[in-house]
Amino acid sequence: EIAPPQNSTEIFSFDKGSCVATGASPERPPALSLYPNPGNGSFNLRGITEPIRVVLYDPLGRQILRRDFDGMQSTESLQTGSLAPAVYVLTVQYQNGAQQALRWVAE
Repeated sequence: EIAPPQNSTEIFSFDKGSCVATGASPERPPALSLYPNPGNGSFNLRGITEPIRVVLYDPLGRQILRRDFDGMQSTESLQTGSLAPAVYVLTVQYQNGAQQALRWVAE
């Protein structure tokens, strides 16, 4: 039986007879919006409320961009240059260890 999270740090609880496994993660990250999506040449991240590191990966998992933001601006723009049309993954890493992944489509 899988039980829903009981607090903001528990991500799952699995009970199978006498065996119980529980996973935990840092506090949930704030909601970020990524726009325009799809886009071409750049995108914006809105909702930044604390220092973060963002890393953009191509469809093969190669890191193509990495940038740190201090959290002083709630919206930041990232220039991507001429990327091939594809789906890219943007990971957001927070100081407390939380991570978030967003998809961005380059046209």
